[in-house]
Amino acid sequence: MTTTPQNWTPQSWRDKPAKQMPVYEDITALKAAEAELAALPPLVLQVKRAT
Repeated sequence: MTTTPQNWTPQSWRDKPAKQMPVYEDITALKAAEAELAALPPLVLQVKRAT
């Protein structure tokens, strides 16, 4: 599946094949970190350009 801006979602990366997977021994800590990151504002803001 090709991800384009039209069909991108925060979860769409999960549809990609895993080529290099780290081993997370503490899944609870992983889920907590994912939840914390999901609650933060985006790193790149969408800005409307005047044309």
